[in-house]
Amino acid sequence: MPVTFNSNNNYSVDIITEPDVLNPTVIKYSSDTNTPFVEIKITPDIFQYPLIAGNLNFDSLPRFIKHEPSLNVNFSCTPASSPHQVNSSFSYEEIITSGNIYILGTSCSSAGTNMVTTSSQGPFQSERNGATIYGDLSANGVAWTKVVWIEVYEADDGTMINDQISPEAYEDLQLWNTWSQYPLITNNIYPMYIRAFVFLEYGPSGPGGLSNNINIQIDIDENTPVYGCTDPNATNYYAGATVDDGSCTLPPPPPVFTLPPFTLTHVVDYTVIDLNYPNSPFDPYTQITLSIDIQQATNALPNSSGVTYEITELYYIDDTGAQVDVQLTSNSNLLSPPYALTPIPPSGFTYYFADPPGSNIVTYSTPTNVTLSVPPSVLAGPVIIDGVLLPRTGSAPLYAIDTDIYCTIVATDSGVFTSSHTEILNITG
Repeated sequence: MPVTFNSNNNYSVDIITEPDVLNPTVIKYSSDTNTPFVEIKITPDIFQYPLIAGNLNFDSLPRFIKHEPSLNVNFSCTPASSPHQVNSSFSYEEIITSGNIYILGTSCSSAGTNMVTTSSQGPFQSERNGATIYGDLSANGVAWTKVVWIEVYEADDGTMINDQISPEAYEDLQLWNTWSQYPLITNNIYPMYIRAFVFLEYGPSGPGGLSNNINIQIDIDENTPVYGCTDPNATNYYAGATVDDGSCTLPPPPPVFTLPPFTLTHVVDYTVIDLNYPNSPFDPYTQITLSIDIQQATNALPNSSGVTYEITELYYIDDTGAQVDVQLTSNSNLLSPPYALTPIPPSGFTYYFADPPGSNIVTYSTPTNVTLSVPPSVLAGPVIIDGVLLPRTGSAPLYAIDTDIYCTIVATDSGVFTSSHTEILNITG
């Protein structure tokens, strides 16, 4: 029984068992239908590239895996995956039978036929059509009808996995107890070799009808995988690669990049009084100026193109424990830059400041969230955020302010690495 394969393939093929009509003791037969078969061992050149079952084809026939959860001894709703997790280069047909089956508490009710490239150890199958089989039977008295193949691995403890599976023991492929996750396979995740079983059929006269040796030709080929780096964290990651060729180059770890503590201070500027009720003893807000003195980041990149700074959080906790964000007002001619804390009155509400009374009329518009970019050039001095309104609590003459203001600044070096730091300013008055 000659077997052909392309010379550029990275594997060798050996016939393990071969039917011999003159010596019936060496013929192997399947367990249920007593069908003769030939076992073939396909060994990859593991010093070059691995060979996976999902990339093999026989006489370029369509490939499929049929999985019946209700009968499969592996307790899985789908075909058993491989330890290498490499998808096949081209698709094959995955057939999962129907039936509301529960395995280990999981429903296997979904079923169907799909073309997939999912990583699988097998068993894969290919079948010849009836006309081709009939032609060989008529001409030669014997024909091969189908082929089944599966991956064989070496576990970390040296145990060979899937090497005892054979149609001679179980013709029903659902009874093939394939590798799940034990024993561990981490040292050699790719197949050591692939076992293929070629089923035969004789003409009406059986093996006795063969008057001389008959050569059965089977072309074993590989759907060439795409080799490359499959690690998405590598600098040379190739999304189209199906098999890792060991070429991955990982970038160096990022440097330790830190933003030191900064100084957050304040000055009370005004007491804000409702213009509609100028004689009210209750002054609802106090305006303060925040001063943020940002320090240079440490351990910048060796070839740094500059460190930029951004205030990403600026808020206080009110007397109910709620977070109140600092917000930007876009219609104030007194604030530079114009920032204010909420809550503030609705758009158009008029304020005046008590020093002196009746002066500095300001109309606040609807606020938006604050995002303040701080260029490195300002690091020689503090960043001033004016116009922060804090609600006063209590009753006259207390008007107490007791507030924590939180400020977070993010530093980014060369637009790549970031670091952040948060400071808390307590205001009591």
